[in-house]
Amino acid sequence: MSYLTKNQTQALASYGKGLDIYKKDNTYVVELNMPGFSKEEISIDYKEGVLSIVATHTKNEEVTQREYFYRNRLTTNISRSFRFNDIDENAIEADYTNGVLRLVLPMLVPIEKQPRRIEIK
Repeated sequence: MSYLTKNQTQALASYGKGLDIYKKDNTYVVELNMPGFSKEEISIDYKEGVLSIVATHTKNEEVTQREYFYRNRLTTNISRSFRFNDIDENAIEADYTNGVLRLVLPMLVPIEKQPRRIEIK
């Protein structure tokens, strides 16, 4: 597993989103605080050993009784990628509860190969 670079850590800190990645038994667990997002705004992909989390949230309040000279909308984007080399990609699970995205990534169980006896002819 690779670790966050200094820039990724600073980006998370400046945005105020907590991130934990830890190993528990035979799994990696990723927990990312994402308050204000709905689960429909979050996309998670795992391809060629890279786990990618992308989310976009736009806050757009409609007020119809005003005549605007200027109006601003708040858009929040999160994009994080992490490399995991030994993950069972078909068993990855994700849950989003109370603003916390939690991913459980089971590790591949190494198969011990038995020596094969080769017959001489």
